[in-house]
Amino acid sequence: MESESYTRRVRLLIALIVASVGVLVAWIPYLAYNLPVDYRTQGWVLAWVGYDVAMLAVLAVCAWALWRHRQVAIPAALVGATMLVIDAWFDMATARSGSDFITAVATAVFAELPLAAVLFYLARRFIRATMANAQRLAGVEVTVVSLIRAPLAWGEGLNSPRPRARPGEPPRP
Repeated sequence: MESESYTRRVRLLIALIVASVGVLVAWIPYLAYNLPVDYRTQGWVLAWVGYDVAMLAVLAVCAWALWRHRQVAIPAALVGATMLVIDAWFDMATARSGSDFITAVATAVFAELPLAAVLFYLARRFIRATMANAQRLAGVEVTVVSLIRAPLAWGEGLNSPRPRARPGEPPRP
């Protein structure tokens, strides 16, 4: 059956993610102990500029998708917000002391982190609205719960709500 194959693939994906978590649990202490305190690299400019170009592209897609009311705004907002938080972290972690550090903190506090919070909020709000619309279209009672408790709707009917019959209608398959 197709759904059994799909379920197997999902379980394999979950196992791969859990294995990755296990590898990271071992890798992080190894890095903390073995990385040099000071390190010089030839790719410094490429790393920073490349990251900012990628962030620019994601935020541009997010702005376009919001402007055009497209669902791709949700993953773009999540990726953009995550990139902003990571950028703030690395700006502060790699800044020299003094005015460089103050600038990194100010940029994080007054620009990157607030924009990230707005993007996370918008993504959450749009996901919940999408869930409510899907339930409405399926003819089921709209019960948007927290995203932590909301089941994934994937596969051939797995975890997806069955449409309820309206009064006077026969049950739906």
